[in-house]
Amino acid sequence: MFSAQIKKIKYFWYSMPLALHLALGTFMVSMLTMLMLSIFLKYVVISSMNEEYQVDLNNHLSEMRQLLLSRYYNDTPDSYRFSDEWIKAELENWPFYTRLISGSGQVLGETEHMPLSVKQISFAIPADKERAKFTAAKGRHYILVQESVYSGVNNAGEIQVVMDLRKEDRSIHKMNDAFLAGIIFGGIMTVILTLLLSRRTLKPVERMKREIASVGVNSLEKRLKKTPWPRELKPIAAAFDNLLDELEDNFKRLSQFSSDLAHELRTPIHKLMVESDVTLSGPENIKEYRKALENLQDGVHTTATMLEDMLFIARAENKVSVVKPEEFDAAEEIAKITEFYDILLEEKSVKFEVSVRGKVNADRAMFKRAISNVISNALRFSPAGGVIKIFGAQTKNVFEISISDQGPGIAPENLPLIFDRFFKGDSSRLQGAQSGNGLGLSIVKSIMMLHNGNVVAENGQKGGAVFTLIFPK
Repeated sequence: MFSAQIKKIKYFWYSMPLALHLALGTFMVSMLTMLMLSIFLKYVVISSMNEEYQVDLNNHLSEMRQLLLSRYYNDTPDSYRFSDEWIKAELENWPFYTRLISGSGQVLGETEHMPLSVKQISFAIPADKERAKFTAAKGRHYILVQESVYSGVNNAGEIQVVMDLRKEDRSIHKMNDAFLAGIIFGGIMTVILTLLLSRRTLKPVERMKREIASVGVNSLEKRLKKTPWPRELKPIAAAFDNLLDELEDNFKRLSQFSSDLAHELRTPIHKLMVESDVTLSGPENIKEYRKALENLQDGVHTTATMLEDMLFIARAENKVSVVKPEEFDAAEEIAKITEFYDILLEEKSVKFEVSVRGKVNADRAMFKRAISNVISNALRFSPAGGVIKIFGAQTKNVFEISISDQGPGIAPENLPLIFDRFFKGDSSRLQGAQSGNGLGLSIVKSIMMLHNGNVVAENGQKGGAVFTLIFPK
């Protein structure tokens, strides 16, 4: 129950407008600051007052001691009269209630309206102390002082002083009221001014909200970094721009994918339609029907393969395909792959030269597919009697495998396009083989991207094309 209430409070707090957040936060900080400042000022004022009264009290006690000692030393009747007048005059000059008592216990003089009797003062001050605080019945506060004065070992008298703290209490109460009023007024003004200031401060946030809201499918090229933002909002603008970059890139790839797919499917579907229309319009001959069905079957298989390849590339580009890396011996896998091409090698009079050693960390199935696609591409362009060289080695951080052929190489203007979808280059350069669907090398690039690796295409120094696949360790 208690945790549920805390969650509600947290939800309410975090759902409040930022301006109110800022105002309340500033209000609490300012209230705490003003409270601490008030306590400090009060402490300084009271300490100053106490020091001032302490100096006055010490001076007063010093004079009272002199009066008692003078009375004690001058014990003639004439001197008594003089000292009594002196005592009376001195008591009226000080803002303290004072009583002077002789060594025999006689009251020599006291301030008019002395609030406490001799016994009350003696009883209120502990025996081992000379000063004490005292609160009367009506709540009035006093500081009491009782000091004995000696001449050598002889008791010359006693001084009793009563400091009435009513004036000080009133000053402290007024100071507390002033501080409280200042804190309340300051808090209210802080909230008002902070709300006004926060509205102006948060204007860039409102502007950013409008800018983001204006972004749509037809305006993905819009970027927030073109607008000057406060330093705190620049990371948000940069993050949003990065998101827009990715969205725009994905949107372009999706549009290009749709366009490529529609363009490439148009030809095989048109062929299937023409083949079926011609078959249905011709004479009913079983051999012709069979041949037409075989052509239709080839077309369907070709289309299905192309669709499967396109889906693989799309999943790879959007990082949907799951890579299951494992470490395995590269030479063993290359041997299995090259063995599959033995029949094609005999037909084209092409041979392999393989030098692979080390282990590679990759998805085994994707590794096979990437190598097979590059080898198939090399076979397609290799002349009769040519050699396809496969070299692989493990370095400290990567495993590199290069596949080179002795074909016509890649035209310089085609090197930047070689891994694009449906790019087939110049079909006249093929050595008597059929052109593929233009997706094989795109699949290789997608596989290397999934492995955080790279594939590089270049022309060899002695002719032919060289493809290098780099797998991170």
